[in-house]
Amino acid sequence: MVSSWCGLHYSKARTALITVAGAPKYREMRRNGETPLPPAVHLESAESLEIPSREAGRTIPCRVLRPDHGKPISGVFYHIHGGGWVLMDEKSQDPYLKKLADECGLACVSVGYRLAPEHPFPAGPNDSYDLSFQPSSLNFDKDPTLVLDLDLMKAYNKAYLPGKSDEERKSPKISPLFADLYRLKLPSAFFTCGTEDMLLDDTVFMGVKWQMAGGEAVVKIYPGGPHGFIMFPPESMQCAKDGMDDTLAYIQSKLR
Repeated sequence: MVSSWCGLHYSKARTALITVAGAPKYREMRRNGETPLPPAVHLESAESLEIPSREAGRTIPCRVLRPDHGKPISGVFYHIHGGGWVLMDEKSQDPYLKKLADECGLACVSVGYRLAPEHPFPAGPNDSYDLSFQPSSLNFDKDPTLVLDLDLMKAYNKAYLPGKSDEERKSPKISPLFADLYRLKLPSAFFTCGTEDMLLDDTVFMGVKWQMAGGEAVVKIYPGGPHGFIMFPPESMQCAKDGMDDTLAYIQSKLR
C-alpha cells in the first residue's frame, strides 16, 4: 500500500510540475535527489563540450564518453536522452553510455537539446519522436504506475507541443510513425520496450513499419519492464540486465 500510494502521488506531482514555472524546479529536485528517483551519476571520465548551432551566437552542450585504456574507437553512438523533451539533460546517463563505450569501442555523444515547456517544439532536436497515443497508451492502467502514465504523457505533450492540433501532431517531424520511410535507405534498427511501458504499441508498430519499408528491425520486448528500464542499474531487475546485454550484443554484431 505504501509503494502504491507513493507511486500515485509522485506521478501526479510530476504532472503538476511540468509547466513553465514548475519544470525548472522539478529538474533541480531531480538533480538534488529530492524525488523518488536517484540523482544522475556524473562520471569524471566524461567530457563536456559545446558545438555551434545553426543560430548565430548559440551553442549546444554535449557530453562525450570514450572507451577506457585507449581502446580503438569503432564507431559513434549518438544519444538523444529521454525525459519527454522536458526533463534530464546530456549528463543524465553517463554510466549507461560509458558501458556502451567500453564494451563496444564507441565514442558516445549525448546532446543537450533545449527543453520544453520553455522551448517547445521545434526547439528540441528535429529527430523524430513519436508523441501520438497508440492503444497501449490510451488503455494503460497499471497500479501502481511505473514511471510513465497517460496523464504524465499528456503533460509532456502539452509542454512540448503547445497549441498543436491532433492533425499537426501527425507531422513526420514530430511522429516518425507517420513518416514515409519507403523513400529512405534505412539502417538496421534495434527497438526495446518493457511490457509495463505504455509505449509498447508504439515500439511494436514502429518496428513493423521499419521492416515494411525494407529495413532490418530487431524488436525485443522484456516482461516486467517499465518505461526507461534499460537505464536502470543491471542489478536492480532482470529485464535491465537482459536489455543491456541485448543492446551490447546488437551493437557489437554491427561493428564486426
